[in-house]
Amino acid sequence: ERYTERPYLYNEDNPLHQRAATVLHNLNNNSRMTVEDAIAIALSPEVYNADLWQARLVTAWGKANAQIKADAQAARLYDMVVRWNRRADADSTGSIAYQFWKDQLGEKIQQQDRAGKEPSKDVTDEQLIHALVTGATELQKRWGRLEVAYGEVYRVGRQGGSRNWPVGGGSIINMSTPRAIGFDKMSDGKTFLGHGGQTSTQVVQLTKPPRSWTLLPLGESDHPNSKHWDDQAEKLFSPGKMKPTYFLNKEELLKHVESQKVLHRPVN
Repeated sequence: ERYTERPYLYNEDNPLHQRAATVLHNLNNNSRMTVEDAIAIALSPEVYNADLWQARLVTAWGKANAQIKADAQAARLYDMVVRWNRRADADSTGSIAYQFWKDQLGEKIQQQDRAGKEPSKDVTDEQLIHALVTGATELQKRWGRLEVAYGEVYRVGRQGGSRNWPVGGGSIINMSTPRAIGFDKMSDGKTFLGHGGQTSTQVVQLTKPPRSWTLLPLGESDHPNSKHWDDQAEKLFSPGKMKPTYFLNKEELLKHVESQKVLHRPVN
């Protein structure tokens, strides 16, 4: 209410993309932020307004004819979409079902989603049901099954590395989350490896002295033979965790020292 005269600063009529709208909603609903809350928001795989699209699909399915409802694949995909908890967690199969359904609706509707808008009245029940049928067919064709976890499709690890891990959230068309990860398609044509986004995420608590928590998408070292080449990808980025830093706590920092090198400057 304090900014009604300045809508360019803060106003719900100002269109936001999905990621920003989710964060704004979560911050607005939390007046007593804890460190755990801040970390949860920074790494959130929540998909904004997905509940509104689920509700539209329920309405459309209720009007669908018996032949459509008898389609086992379409019926199964419908069930997965409407029962989905609207989070792109690594183990979520509903998120991939939702993505394959929404991908069939076309660029115009995808533009609405990127702006975090609710379903337009221009989207017909017939379009929603047709997208469900074609989405189920495409998912079955690509993966040979309908139950595909988000983390099977979206992975994190070093480019050229020998291993990678499931990850949740990302900057995906139709379902962008606060956790912003960009992906590149891998050689198999159906899985994607993270290449950008949350490269330097940090949560800071302004106590005296300050405390902070960080994670890196990959690891501290650029040397493939180092155990810190991709350890944070496995232990932190993949499961969505953050670690404390020790910049202002020398005693705690020294507990984690693995090697030491002393440099002596020659004296003339």
